[in-house]
This record gives sequence, C-alpha cells and structure tokens, in this order.
Amino acid sequence: MIHLFEVILILLCAVVALEAMSRRAALPSPFLLLPAGIFLGFIPGFPHITLDPDLALYVFLPPLVYAGAALGSWIEFRKNMRPIALLSIGCVLFTTVMVALAAHLLIPSFGWAEAFILGAIVSPPDEVAAISIMGRLGIPKALSAILAGEGLVNDATALTVYRFAAVAVVTHTFSAMKAAASFTMVVSGEIVWGFLVGWVILRIRRWLHNTSLEMSLSLLTPFIAYLPAARLGGTGVLATVTAGLYVSYMNSHLVRATTRLQLVPVWQIIEFVLDGVLFLVAGMQFHRILEPLSKIDYRLLWEYGIGISLLVIVLRILWVFSVAGVQKSLCMSLRPGEPNPRWQRLFIVSWSGMRGAISLAAALSIPLITSSGMPFPQRDLMIFLTFCVIVSTLVLQGLSLPGLIRFFAIDREGRQERAEAGHQEIEARRQAAEASLALLAARRKDGTYPEALLDRLEDQYRYRNAQFRAHLDGDHDGAVQHGTHRFNVQTELIETERQVMLQLRQSGVIDDEILRRIEKDLDLQEMRLRQGITEYNLYADQGEDYSE
Repeated sequence: MIHLFEVILILLCAVVALEAMSRRAALPSPFLLLPAGIFLGFIPGFPHITLDPDLALYVFLPPLVYAGAALGSWIEFRKNMRPIALLSIGCVLFTTVMVALAAHLLIPSFGWAEAFILGAIVSPPDEVAAISIMGRLGIPKALSAILAGEGLVNDATALTVYRFAAVAVVTHTFSAMKAAASFTMVVSGEIVWGFLVGWVILRIRRWLHNTSLEMSLSLLTPFIAYLPAARLGGTGVLATVTAGLYVSYMNSHLVRATTRLQLVPVWQIIEFVLDGVLFLVAGMQFHRILEPLSKIDYRLLWEYGIGISLLVIVLRILWVFSVAGVQKSLCMSLRPGEPNPRWQRLFIVSWSGMRGAISLAAALSIPLITSSGMPFPQRDLMIFLTFCVIVSTLVLQGLSLPGLIRFFAIDREGRQERAEAGHQEIEARRQAAEASLALLAARRKDGTYPEALLDRLEDQYRYRNAQFRAHLDGDHDGAVQHGTHRFNVQTELIETERQVMLQLRQSGVIDDEILRRIEKDLDLQEMRLRQGITEYNLYADQGEDYSE
C-alpha cells in the first residue's frame, strides 16, 4: 500500500520531470501536466487523489495569487487598469451571463441558478499557460501586463458570482439588489483589508531585522489577507491581490536587500510547485468525474462539452473586439494617452483565454445537497463540462498561440520594445554610476576615507560608466565583447579560489564551517558577476543566457 507521503513525492517528481520535458519541447508545462494527471488517474492500483476544493481554494489559491501580485508591478497594473477591468470584470460577467443563457436553453433540466453557477465557473481564464508561452516568445510588456493583471482579478469576480448563484440554489432565494450591494461591499472591503494587511506586515518585517523571520512572515501574508476575507463572505482574492501589489510597490523602500535576494527565488519555487501539483491533480480527477455520468449517453455529453467550450472561446473574442470597437467609436483609448492597439494584438488577447485548475476546484466545491436535503441539481454534469472547457481551451488555444504570435509578428514588436527598454535601462545605470562618482569626489574633498580606497572605487565606476556610454554611443559590439571577456576571466578566478578552498578542506587545513563562509562569499561574487554581465550584454541580440 502506498502511503500519502509517498504519493506526494511521486507527484513532485512527476512535476519536475514534466517541467523539464516541457522546457525541452518549448511548451508550457500545463500541456504535459494535465494529460499526465489523466493518465495517472486511469492506472489500476494508483491512489485516486481527490482534489479537495477547500485545499485548492484555501491552500493553493492564496499563495498563487499573492506570488503573481508580489512579483508583478503595481505601476504596470495601474497603467493598464482599464483593459484589465474590462477583461477581469466585464468579460467575466458577459461570459457568465451568455453561458448561463445557453446552458439554460440547450441543456434539459438546467435551471437559471445552476446555469449561472456553470457560467461563473468557466468564465475566468487561468493565464499561467498564456503568460508562459508569451514570456518565452518575448511579447510586448503591455500585453503581458494586461493578461497578468486579468489573471489576478478575474477569479474574484467569478467566485463572487458563483457564491451568489450557489446560495440561490441551496436556499431557493435570490435578490438582485442585495447581490449588487453585497458585491460592492465585498470589493471595497477586500481592497481596504488587503491594503491594511500589506501595510502592517511590511512594517513588522522592517522591525524584525531577521531574514528568517521576515521570510516566514512573507509566507504567511497571503493567508492573513485571504482567510479572514473569505470567512466573512468575500472571496479573499482581491484582498490578497491588494496586499501583494502593495508589497511589490513598497518592497524597495521597506525590505532589506538580503531578504529581497532570498525571497524572490523562494516565491518562484512555491509558484512552480503549486501550479504543477494543481494541474497534475486536476487531471487525475477526470476518471472520478466520468463515473457518476456513466448512465448518460456519452455522445450527448461530448456534444455539451464541445458546445460550451466553443461558446466560451467565441464569447471572449466577441467581447474583446466589441469593446475595442466601442472605444474607437467614442474616440477613447484602451490605455490612456496611447493609440488603440492593432487588431492582431486584440486577437492574441482574445485567444489567450485558457482555463485552469481553479475553475475545476470551484466546480468540485459545489455543495452535494441543498437546504431541503435534495442532491444539488446537475452537479456532476457541471463538473464534467468544466473539465471539457479546461482541456479544450488548453489544447486548441494553447497549442496554436505560439504560431499566431509569430504569424502576427507580435514577437517582433516585443523585441523592438525590449531594445528601447534596454536603452532606457543603460541610461539609468549610467546616471547611477555618475551619481556614485560625484559622491566619491565629495568624499575625497572631505577626507573621510583613504585616497587609495577611493581611487580603487573610482576606477570601478569610471569603467562601468565608460561601458554604458559605449552602449549609448552605438558601440554595442565592443562593449559586449569587453564585458564578456571580463566576465569569463572573473568566473575563472572565482572557480580557482573555490577549488583551492576545497583542497584546503580536503587536507584538513580548514573545516566545513570556514569553507561555507568563504564559499558563500564566492557564491555572492559569482551571482553579482552573472547579473552584472547584463550591463555589457544588454539587448545586444547575442542569443546567450548568462543568468541560468
């Protein structure tokens, strides 16, 4: 008998292996994780893991949402607030209503409340796959920011509508006025609570002055923001997003450098593991989903599944182009101060609506019985239709998205944008270097520090400033070549020091404690060096990656 701990280890190994395979195949990991989960679910004797909705909504969702917000940018979110709101609120509500209408009219015994539950469940896209594809192809920052922002907020809209509809089915009562008032209170209350949590947590972390405690508190932050809001009738998502965005914006002001350097990779690992396990376990639910529907004609089931899936895809395309047309006719821009995007960009946004495991978790959280003790109507069918939408959007849209991005030359626009951003970054680095030189000159006049020390530091900053100026003056090849030579020589020197330390440890001259202290210093030098190579190689189209 396989124990639960062993099953978890198997799943983690599978996630790592499939992630490695997906990178070699240049595919987002969900394309392999979901089918692998389906395969595992049908293996005789393999433990059938049930995706507990509470586990998904209260354990997986808070850190995933928080990581997306905390590792994102409040400035980009604010700059793209209009398109993000139109997609995460407008498109989600539009899709919910239209799917509900179609389900009520076309599927027998589907009441309005059940239809709205289905609409709310399948309406929010999970942008993990889309952003993964676009990140590898290098799309323009605005597109990536819009999709990332939509992914942060749309779950809140959909889960709010879902809860209202579920309550209507369970209690057999519904008031549109009360629902609208509750929605307003939920949104405003969660934003205030999220801001308060972010503000308090950052100041506690600043007061602690201990990296381990700060990191522990950072890991608790999404749950502190999410759980009280969820328990009080909200979704918790907006509160978590608000806390994450506040931490992201204030991170440079209130978080110590040592903590920042260690926290970012920790959150990236958490995001990677949770996303992978969630998609894998979601695939394993397919076998369990089919069992209660064995008495229904499978041909009819697939017709419903394909129909709802195609409807969800078409509705997003219709919404994106309709809103863009209305904005254009009113002489309004989707992004204030900028021209309206060309239709190819709009199509890429409309085609990036892949659904994910959170939709399945919401479907599985549908109550088993109503307040009268009767089975919840159409529960099994709604779960099956949700799974169909997830699989079909991932396969149809996800597999075709890279080709469409290249066909519409969106990746070329991204390269041009990065070249411009590279120029801005180099200019910013140059100004920082000149400010440092001015400070060194002032300290030289004060006589605060020894001349020899100031001379060495001044030489370093003059060298960096010269390299930045070479880039800005158009001598990219010379600056890149010189910087690469410097990088190669210094990495050889660091590796030589590291080998000497290992030999000294082997011969008993130093012990492990001394080795680790020296090794940490060498590792930090190498990390800084690998980061610094971008100062010379920035956006020079060399095609090499020095920061693995």
